[in-house]
This record gives sequence, structure tokens and C-alpha cells, in this order.
Amino acid sequence: MNEEQYIKTIKSQAEVISNQSGLINTLSELVHDLTDKVATDVVVSGFSKTED
Repeated sequence: MNEEQYIKTIKSQAEVISNQSGLINTLSELVHDLTDKVATDVVVSGFSKTED
């Protein structure tokens, strides 16, 4: 592999890592949002059950 191919490969790998990092951030936000929603649902259902 010559230097030009090596540089191209490294740039490609850096782009993949960057894309994976973005995906991980998106998934992290989704998990955080879902956790908040579940916590809210549990609290709301808890109050509903105590009223019955």
C-alpha cells in the first residue's frame, strides 16, 4: 500500500468513526428520552393507582 492509499484509508476510517460517534450520541439521547418517559409514566400510573 502506498502513502496515498494509506492516507485515503485513514480518512475513510476517521469518517466511519465520526459517523459511529454521531449514532452513539443519537442512541444515547433516545435512551435518555425513553428513560424520562418511563419514569413519568410510572409516576403518573402510581398516582392513578392510589386514587382508585
